[in-house]
Amino acid sequence: MSWRGNWWYWLRYRLFWRFVISQAGYKLSASQTGEDMIVRSLLESVRDGFYVDVGAYHPVQFSNTYHFYLQGWHGLIIDANQKSINQFRMVRPRDKRIHACVGVNSGARVNYLSLISLH
Repeated sequence: MSWRGNWWYWLRYRLFWRFVISQAGYKLSASQTGEDMIVRSLLESVRDGFYVDVGAYHPVQFSNTYHFYLQGWHGLIIDANQKSINQFRMVRPRDKRIHACVGVNSGARVNYLSLISLH
């Protein structure tokens, strides 16, 4: 297991994000292009929400739901990559996880190729 899969790395990252960044009043986006901050501005009054993240990829990096997780929300994570599901299990235990592909036809054979290494 690489250093990024180490539980100590994730604990430090989560503590840093929660107590240093969020307590300082910064609103840093975890998503790739700030989608989470757009949704946050639309749902400011919602305190205990639920999300569904299909093709979640990673629990923190490029995550559209990590900000909401830190705010106490929980949700359903669906991803075709078992490594990704394992990382969600370690980093975001409140979320329910499903290792599956989502498609139009039920029972259709899916050829899945991950082009990105999850360390």
